[in-house]
Amino acid sequence: METKVSEARAKVLMQSYCYPNLFFVSSIGLSGGLVLMWKDGFPCDLVSSNNNMIHLLVTSDASKQEWLLSCVYGSSHYVMKQHQWEFIRELGDNVYQPWVIIGDLNIHLNKQHASTSTNSLDNWVCNVVDSVGLMDMGYVGTKYTWSNKTNGKGYKRARIDYALHNSSWVRDYPNSKVLHLPFLGSDHCPLLLITDSFVPRQSKGWKFFRCWLQDSTCVDLILNTWTSTPINMELNAKLGTMRKQLSKWNKHHFGSVHSNVQHLLASLSQLQAKPFSDTISEEISDTIRELEYWKKIEADFWNQKSRDHWVQDMDNNALFSY
Repeated sequence: METKVSEARAKVLMQSYCYPNLFFVSSIGLSGGLVLMWKDGFPCDLVSSNNNMIHLLVTSDASKQEWLLSCVYGSSHYVMKQHQWEFIRELGDNVYQPWVIIGDLNIHLNKQHASTSTNSLDNWVCNVVDSVGLMDMGYVGTKYTWSNKTNGKGYKRARIDYALHNSSWVRDYPNSKVLHLPFLGSDHCPLLLITDSFVPRQSKGWKFFRCWLQDSTCVDLILNTWTSTPINMELNAKLGTMRKQLSKWNKHHFGSVHSNVQHLLASLSQLQAKPFSDTISEEISDTIRELEYWKKIEADFWNQKSRDHWVQDMDNNALFSY
């Protein structure tokens, strides 16, 4: 992400995310700046950092060779952008492993993805991309990644955020994909790179989740179920009945936290993909408010799970359902 803040300020802002590994590139005034965060158990070796670019070697699968990740904030200034892509051209001549460049590249690789004007520098960058054997990874989601207003409410829109890869990446990660997530508090939408989109489902046990108590009907259900069971019923049987009733309540009333969040994110993406209008902007704001409510519940959900050590490592390039 473009931080637009100094390294000192970025360190303060990133403390709440509790990532043990951080690397910063300071902004120049209110332009540029990058922050990279990763957890332990996810080997990352910094190769170089310059011109609002971070290049690192990543090991995400022990059965495969390490791959090069280039996180880039593409400058909007002509000379700086030339310096960035000249460096990428030189780097590309010496890359023999899987390689991904991802970020706000500030370019248009396809005129169909822009409602703003393209320029000759874009054509030059496209030639550099072709010369080093990079290809657009494509995407799933809305076709635009930038809007001239936050939360995708602007009438000017363009796809200027990309994930580019080389042929070695396709060989080692054929099931990878990029998701365009909904705009939230920014004029850019986040990009999510999934290295392996096929993840086998795992069985899960039953558990009472604290976030259920945010719905008042949960307490009523517990009281009614407990008092309606015979007094002489064994404790294990009572708890079994309670578990069944709560499971039904969760399925038909409260719903899956993950499903609710994903449904709202999908609705938000659909709204942000529609042509600009005041009505659509209001609907986007309403959806974001509801999404923030469920995001808080989701945070509490994962906080409880992490304390119980149900998930040892949630950053294993895998999707989790709950």
